[in-house]
Amino acid sequence: MKRSNRLIVLVGIILAVLVAGGVYILTQGTNTNTGTSNTPPPTTVAVLVASQDMPLGTVVSAATMVGTKNVDVTQAPIGYFTSPSDVDGLVVRQDVHSGDVLVEDDFNSTGTSTPIQIEKNLKAGFRAMTVQVDQVTGVGTLIQAGDYVDVVLSMENSDNKFPVDVQGAPTREGNPLTTVLHFSTINGILNATSVKVLVQNVQVLGTLLPPPTASNNQAAAASPGTNGNTGTALNGQQEIVVLALTPQQVELVRFTQLDGNLSLVLRSTADQQAPPDITSGITLRMLVDKYGVLVPRIVIGTEP
Repeated sequence: MKRSNRLIVLVGIILAVLVAGGVYILTQGTNTNTGTSNTPPPTTVAVLVASQDMPLGTVVSAATMVGTKNVDVTQAPIGYFTSPSDVDGLVVRQDVHSGDVLVEDDFNSTGTSTPIQIEKNLKAGFRAMTVQVDQVTGVGTLIQAGDYVDVVLSMENSDNKFPVDVQGAPTREGNPLTTVLHFSTINGILNATSVKVLVQNVQVLGTLLPPPTASNNQAAAASPGTNGNTGTALNGQQEIVVLALTPQQVELVRFTQLDGNLSLVLRSTADQQAPPDITSGITLRMLVDKYGVLVPRIVIGTEP
């Protein structure tokens, strides 16, 4: 081969190397500018797991009850957590065992509890009892399994179930004569309403939340919030709440269901182990004497 031909071939090789190098540099620059990377995506993810058993109603402390472990991203369960702060202070709505991966369903009640869940969490000496509440008497039907609630009794003279009577002068009647006692009901001129926190700090074992009826859905759609904004509508939604009660508490709550009005109030998670509060109960007389509520002004005759 002539020397000139060899020189041309050498120059061609050099140019080819320079072009290849330029393409590589340009490609690297493009990847940098577009934010792409040649680093392969991770194949594992660190998920939160329970470091101890957590029975129903446990308030999670991320510092002492939670750990992490790496799992294959393709095997990670739906709704897993990666940050301990995401679960700190949440209430466990079903039993969680040590080593279980924590997921969103552990902290959300589905609205319908199974018999197995209720029986498993019913402790010795307690009875499972259901009460029915609505959006007003049941904290907007937001009560869930694992919560702690108080039962409030309110009574009034509806259907003469809570009369207020006074004793009149006795008489002697019959043969032989016997003393007859006379009573008269004065509810017509007396407010007989009485309210009392009756049972405190009882655990909710489960809830049964039936789906709204078609009429309830229509009522909700026709009841916008303030200023036309969509809000929570009082659509008659009911909720069945299963409570864990002692036999004595069962009697109190059953009386409330029969001859009074029952409401459930939700307790703070920080009060689960607190002793019962001492309450006075409320009547109209106590509102006037203790809380300074003004009584209606009595008017004799006709005002001008």
